[in-house]
Amino acid sequence: KADELPNIKFTKMTFEAIGGEAMLDDVIVKDWIPLPDDYVPEPVAVEKEEGATLVGLQSCNLWVEGEHFGYDWLTDWEERTTVLGYYDEMLPEVADWELKFKVEHGIDFELFCWYRTTDGQNEPIKSPRNVRALHDGYMNAEYSDMMDFAITWEAGSGGLDFNDFKENIVPYWIEQYFKDDRYLLVDNKPVVGMYNINKLKSYFGGSIAGVKEAMDYLRQACIEAGFDGAYIIMSNSSVSSAKEIAQAGFDGQYAYTWGSTSYTITAQTKGMEGIQSELVAAGLPESGVIPTVSMGYWDKAWDRNDGAYCTTEQFQAVLEWVRDDLLPRLDENSIGSKMVLLDNWNEYGEGHFIMPANLAGFGYLDAVKEVFSDSEACVEEVQHVIPTAEQRARINHMYIQDRHVVLVDKDGGASNVVPIDGYNWTFDTEGDYEGWTVGTNDGKWIKDLTLDEVKDGKLHGI
Repeated sequence: KADELPNIKFTKMTFEAIGGEAMLDDVIVKDWIPLPDDYVPEPVAVEKEEGATLVGLQSCNLWVEGEHFGYDWLTDWEERTTVLGYYDEMLPEVADWELKFKVEHGIDFELFCWYRTTDGQNEPIKSPRNVRALHDGYMNAEYSDMMDFAITWEAGSGGLDFNDFKENIVPYWIEQYFKDDRYLLVDNKPVVGMYNINKLKSYFGGSIAGVKEAMDYLRQACIEAGFDGAYIIMSNSSVSSAKEIAQAGFDGQYAYTWGSTSYTITAQTKGMEGIQSELVAAGLPESGVIPTVSMGYWDKAWDRNDGAYCTTEQFQAVLEWVRDDLLPRLDENSIGSKMVLLDNWNEYGEGHFIMPANLAGFGYLDAVKEVFSDSEACVEEVQHVIPTAEQRARINHMYIQDRHVVLVDKDGGASNVVPIDGYNWTFDTEGDYEGWTVGTNDGKWIKDLTLDEVKDGKLHGI
């Protein structure tokens, strides 16, 4: 009865069940509100030559308050505050600001982390974990067709087996992502990232042969879906693992980070050179290194570990080395010869991020534009438009912007957990855990801990 609901925007859907029943779940009805007059200005993409190197961003999408540790862990580290403030990444308006920054500096795709639900093994996947930025933000953004996306499977948590991979994960990827017109295809092959090799071995029979069987299955499933296979790449910075990763059927190896010394040019070039040399020596040059350029690593907010950041000049120097020295030496049939990955867009906790922030403004993005875009065609300088106070108010609604939480340093006996407003646990009754359990996701989650007892006003665990 559309005429009775003038503020509702209806979309007609037609679908057909083949060989069974089709079910529709989670129908959400919202007021349709036109975009505000001061919405994110449309991006102006930079010029690139035909066949130019693809530039991709790795990202760590954890910035939906209430679904992770959240911004409370960052307020002591002002250099990590972005030009968007403490934003809500599930908003399409946030995604559009990010898209504007990215495409105006020559970013071609974003590699989103993807997590299987920690429970529900061998059951259909309804909603993965930590996908708000992709599903709610990017996929509903006005400008999402200006930049591709891909996924990297964070296989480090949860359990599964080959049957679950075959019956649930692969079909979900193909239908929900690979067939999306915005998904990154190279040579008509979807590009799929994965992490970590040891977990994959535990899932697939405990061997490299088992991992290879799973990767071969993924490629064949993609062929049957109309693609020419798949490029499957592994996140791992270890030189010693390169041969094993190639033997497991991966087309390339890249680093999520080069670690706390990655601010130096030598550390980064040594890491890339080492992986490539290992593969060439093993006779596996087509499974080559995928160039990864980092702005540093300073894990101060999460775990109090020391590190350092690159200067923008150092960052640009590594980009130039990749362009002028490394890429021309890579096997032309390797996926690594076609792209470069950047570390990282938004890992504010671990301390590696090129999102415009207090640390360096747009400096890291400007370096990417300078090195990997057609600088002669890009006559006009990017204006570096950032949100006004009114625009920021719409995307900062989930977190108090001037909140400052001083976190207690870890010293073996202290805790750096900040109490959540409205909650108070006294543990004043022996044996009463006051709702705390292990392994749940209801806001009272204790990871890797066995609860022991409640005694003397304390919750004890091992």
